[in-house]
Amino acid sequence: MSWAGSGRAAQLLDSWIAYFHAVGGQPELAVQECAAIAAKTPNLYGNQAIWALALEKQKKYAEAISHYDRALRIESKCLEALRRRGWCHMMIYNHALALTDYNAVLAVEPDDQPTILDRAMEYHNSQKYKQAIDDCRRVIEINGKNEFAWGQLGDLQAHLKQWKEAHASASQAINLAPTFTDAYQTRAWADQEMGNSVEALADLTAAIASDPTCDAAYYSRGYLYRDQKQYDKSIADLSEAIKIDPSNPFYFCARGCAEVRNGNNRQAIADCTRSIAIAPHRTHPYLSRGEAYNNSGYYDLALLDLNHVIDHDSSNVEALTERSKVYGILEKRKLAARAMARSQPRK
Repeated sequence: MSWAGSGRAAQLLDSWIAYFHAVGGQPELAVQECAAIAAKTPNLYGNQAIWALALEKQKKYAEAISHYDRALRIESKCLEALRRRGWCHMMIYNHALALTDYNAVLAVEPDDQPTILDRAMEYHNSQKYKQAIDDCRRVIEINGKNEFAWGQLGDLQAHLKQWKEAHASASQAINLAPTFTDAYQTRAWADQEMGNSVEALADLTAAIASDPTCDAAYYSRGYLYRDQKQYDKSIADLSEAIKIDPSNPFYFCARGCAEVRNGNNRQAIADCTRSIAIAPHRTHPYLSRGEAYNNSGYYDLALLDLNHVIDHDSSNVEALTERSKVYGILEKRKLAARAMARSQPRK
């Protein structure tokens, strides 16, 4: 891109062009443009803030924070940069720093709804549920038609297993915004926990129709299909989730479990192995892989996986039951071998 002119006005114009690239799906280009501007004018507040935003869009949160820091050193009173820096801190689990930034914004603008909701999310992440709910209700007091406040409140209530309240809050969010994907997922979760599987399935289907790239909705619907023993549909949905986010270990593990129950043991072993490679600390894929190994006749490998699960959780009923099956098979094979040996004529 050609950078016309060298004056401040031209560089401000170029920063706005970078901004549109940052929010328009070309954050890498925006970073290059901001770097070129900074080479000429390093202390241009807007450029540093847009640079930070472009890095944030790429989920490079630590780098984004450093540029928000520079922007705030130039213009300390910019509340939007403070809020965005708080968000970046939250994304990399700097809980105290995120709260510091959000509280600094709210000290100046106590009714700023996006910041209150961001702080509610931070409280949620920190398991400070009362404060999170208070913030959501504060936004609803300010603006009862804020669908994000209702949706966030419903999600909090679901995490607290307040299923009826979660269902009501999510329904309110959907009434305000009929394409609110997250709210459909929350209501489906509540429906499923209350035994309304048909309604849960309908909500997850609505979430996918609203946003066909929502991997979490495919995962949840695939999980629900699996519980209903509709394994082909479950595997299809979980495969869609994996296409959208191939780095999520939960998706591979869930598909592996569905594959085991559908009799596709080889694919189950592959999926569970992939899940373990991404997140070795999780035990569930070892359980499903152990079951698949057992079904395939690889009894030594099955015992390795099942013992791994039991070593981490000695009361895991599924792992203990599956291991008993393996021991039973091995004992029968041993007895059969002895019987065959006894039946052979002595020389």
